[in-house]
Amino acid sequence: MVCLVYVCYSLFDMGGEYYCYASDITCSFPANGRFTAQQKLIYEAVLASNRAVMDACKPGAIYDVMYFQCQIQVTYVLSLPEVTVVPLIVCIM
Repeated sequence: MVCLVYVCYSLFDMGGEYYCYASDITCSFPANGRFTAQQKLIYEAVLASNRAVMDACKPGAIYDVMYFQCQIQVTYVLSLPEVTVVPLIVCIM
């Protein structure tokens, strides 16, 4: 499990395998129960990107198109002037 923490924000990336079936889940949340304005922007960008991909995920859908939908959402939010990139403290458990 990898845990990325900055101030009061946590991200957990977990995966498991059972008889050659692999699964992965990532969850993020503010440790104190409240997002800062920037954390909320990033959280909503990831949520919007997830929803865009799920909307595009239909029989016959092309992976590259779904991936591009995800990138559009995240790139837009990361380009906003109110978003700044800060170093993270990484702890691997």
